[in-house]
Amino acid sequence: MLHDVNSPPHGTVVECVWFDLNGSFNFSNVIKGNTCYVSQQGHFSIVVKSNAPLSPKGEGEKSKSNKVWIIIVGSVVGGITMVVVLSFLVLWMRKFKQKKKMKQMGNAADVGEPLHMTSVGDTKTHAATVTRTQPILEPIHAN
Repeated sequence: MLHDVNSPPHGTVVECVWFDLNGSFNFSNVIKGNTCYVSQQGHFSIVVKSNAPLSPKGEGEKSKSNKVWIIIVGSVVGGITMVVVLSFLVLWMRKFKQKKKMKQMGNAADVGEPLHMTSVGDTKTHAATVTRTQPILEPIHAN
């Protein structure tokens, strides 16, 4: 007789279960609330029959697996998004520096010596007033 068995919840069915040495099992009724009648060797226990549906084996593992995949996919998508954002930032910085350099070059040109303008056909272009070396015609020697 088992003395440390609690009384079952109201509306549940309590049964004895017997496991023989070969691994098979058999159910029988409980006598006087917590006593099982046995006539063979094996392992015994008192079980409560519940009408609640059992969750399939591994459902908790599937839930953990799903959470792991969500974390992995979220990390990959977040990483790709971060790379794209950083790429746009780098391109924007390059363009900004290039515009700044062009503006500095324009300002430096405005400060320098102005060149005279001359017309060539329908186009106006810069022309230097004095050249450093004067062109000299050289005689052609025939051999």
